[in-house]
Amino acid sequence: MVVVIAVTDLYFQAKIIEVAQQARGDIVLASTQDAVLEQTRELEPSHVIIDLDEKAFDAIDTIKQLKEQNASVHIVGFVSHVQRDLQARAKLAGCDDILARSAFFTNLAGLLQ
Repeated sequence: MVVVIAVTDLYFQAKIIEVAQQARGDIVLASTQDAVLEQTRELEPSHVIIDLDEKAFDAIDTIKQLKEQNASVHIVGFVSHVQRDLQARAKLAGCDDILARSAFFTNLAGLLQ
C-alpha cells in the first residue's frame, strides 16, 4: 500500500507516518500541489491524505485535480470541526472521507485498511 501525504505541518506528518507505517504502508510526502499530483500519477497510491486547511497549496483545487487525474484514488481529508464550509467544498471537490482533526487521528488506522 502506498500513501501520499499532502501535509506540510511537521507534527501532523509525524503522527500520520507513524500510523501508516504500522499499517505497513509506503509513505510519500508531498509538500506542493505539483508534487501531490506527480506522486499520485506515478505511484498510483491507495490513499492520499490531505490537510484541508493546508497553507502551502490549495487543498480543494488539489482534490479536484486528483479526481480528474484518477477518479478511483481514495482521498482522506482532515480539518478543524468548525470549518463546515471548507468541509462542504472538499466533499463537492471529490474528497472521499472528511473528518475533524481529532476524529481523523483517532480513526486513521481504520481508514488505511
